Amino acid sequence: RMETNVFARDLHVSEDGSHWTNDREFQRKYRMSREMLDLITDEIKAHDVFKKGKRGPDQMPVKHQLMVLLHFLGLESQSNHSQRHVLNISEGACELYHNRVVEAIVSLVDKYITWP
Repeated sequence: RMETNVFARDLHVSEDGSHWTNDREFQRKYRMSREMLDLITDEIKAHDVFKKGKRGPDQMPVKHQLMVLLHFLGLESQSNHSQRHVLNISEGACELYHNRVVEAIVSLVDKYITWP
């Protein structure tokens, strides 16, 4: 799938341990480190919103959907339309990924936010 190429490139680790997108560029683009991205992905990946339905194509990997939301939230003047061109995904997919990830993150509220 063409749309995963942007994310695969940004996450790619070369044999020598270097990244296509260095740590500073990655953090500028997604507003967090790769380690934090992995941590949040692990927290949300089991949420029902990411389970495949009976019909339709497979979903984009959870980590990539999270990266779409982070890119959207972290860069000024982003829209589904502008993300479409930068990330090579449809406007509808952008909105769908935003909604899925937000739903999964909000479901963790009781785990991380408690009243003293």
